[in-house]
Amino acid sequence: MVVNLATGVIQARALGTDGRGSIALVVSWAFMWQFLINLGFREGLVFVHSTDARRAREVLKLGLLSSVAMGCLGFLLAQLTVGPGYRAQEAELVNIARVGMLLIPIVLFHETMTSLAAASQRFVFFGLSRFAQPAMFAIGLIMLSLTGRLTVSTALVTIGATYFLAAALIWVVLRQAVRHEADVLDLTEPTSLPPTLGAVAGVAGRFGLRTFGYSLGGVANARLDLMLMSAVLLPSDAGIYVVAVSVASIVVGLFMPLRHVVFAAAARRGLADGAETVATVTRITAALATMVALALGLAAPMLITLVYGEDFRESATVVRLLLPGLVLWTASGIVAGGLNARDLPGKASFAQIIGLIVTVFGLLIALRPFGINGAALVSTASYTTVFVLATLFYVRSTNQSVATFLSPRSLARDVRTLIFGQPLLKVG
Repeated sequence: MVVNLATGVIQARALGTDGRGSIALVVSWAFMWQFLINLGFREGLVFVHSTDARRAREVLKLGLLSSVAMGCLGFLLAQLTVGPGYRAQEAELVNIARVGMLLIPIVLFHETMTSLAAASQRFVFFGLSRFAQPAMFAIGLIMLSLTGRLTVSTALVTIGATYFLAAALIWVVLRQAVRHEADVLDLTEPTSLPPTLGAVAGVAGRFGLRTFGYSLGGVANARLDLMLMSAVLLPSDAGIYVVAVSVASIVVGLFMPLRHVVFAAAARRGLADGAETVATVTRITAALATMVALALGLAAPMLITLVYGEDFRESATVVRLLLPGLVLWTASGIVAGGLNARDLPGKASFAQIIGLIVTVFGLLIALRPFGINGAALVSTASYTTVFVLATLFYVRSTNQSVATFLSPRSLARDVRTLIFGQPLLKVG
């Protein structure tokens, strides 16, 4: 997270609001497309790996093959939307965006590999895998800046190269781990899932389609504001907005990666123990995220001016508008992991779809007259909607009450448990 912030600062200082905004507009489109084209297949692979470790070899192969095939298709489809999507931008940025869509297969490969690293329950390696790309990107930006070659185009090339290198490294490590596990596990023991790529792909695909609504809603709620800005606002507005998102998203960066771990841990622990794990992690995450958000909100004006420069002062207001929603979005990610672990991905998807509806209509109404402040308010309303719905679905599926699930008394018990050293995510 610190490295991600550092790369944002380097880009903002070197390229200003226009350059920082241009990069954000291109990257947001690439990320949106890689999620859309995947159709939830990545989540399906994680589900298969978490529930049957003997299928790790097939899962890893499918992760690589699906990244290439779906990524290339996404690149081709994205070319059809760049023209109308960037109609408010100059021709130079439109051309850069067309080439920049090559990020789609590269980012898809990276996100698939990091998800499989989490599913493997190698938590230290998972953390390192999340650190590798931003660290390499920061080094690349520093070298470009020192040599006077840092531009929007060279920054995008560096993003693509570092995502690919990080993904390739993760794939190599996972392949070695799979070979080791093959010597330990009894792969001949009867299982409900045959050891064929087709069988594994079928299970992953069916599960993925059921989670697609969640994937669509999640990425759209996070990226649609920037995507629509490319058709309405100037890159400088997007630059101010993306700096605000970067600062406010410190909350997300600290706690959201837990959703992968909670999903895998809850799926392996069973219904009763898994439900307790999800409830505990949700409460602690929400409490810690709130504390971080309060600190960021107070420090935002001074922090942004000092770190990013006077040109980005307007970002402070946007940060404060985003923070309440991002706290709830972080907590909703944990709850959604619990729903997926209980084989209820459709419920998580429904919550995200309703949030997406709030985002779409809210942005259509608020973006043009209220600009980036309107976009921030819409995002907070959308994230709040997702959290409320996901929580209601989860407590009903576990026969809990909302009052118990979010109880301060339960939180106090969780803190005592954490202090006395009992692991919250113990798998067994």
